[in-house]
Amino acid sequence: NVFDLARNLKRAGKRIAYRFDCGTEDHLVEDNRRFHAHLAKIGFAHEYAEHPGQHNWEYWDTHI
Repeated sequence: NVFDLARNLKRAGKRIAYRFDCGTEDHLVEDNRRFHAHLAKIGFAHEYAEHPGQHNWEYWDTHI
């Protein structure tokens, strides 16, 4: 569970660079928004962005 993993890393004082993004038409966008909100709530440093696009290779080829 990535929510628990982030919480445990934060508690352990582990500092990692974490960045993720999601397409605004991706069926997982709400899950990504919830995870972003969770990270912000626990004070886990990260970068999150949304861009136009879907859950497909066209989006990933551009953003990975």
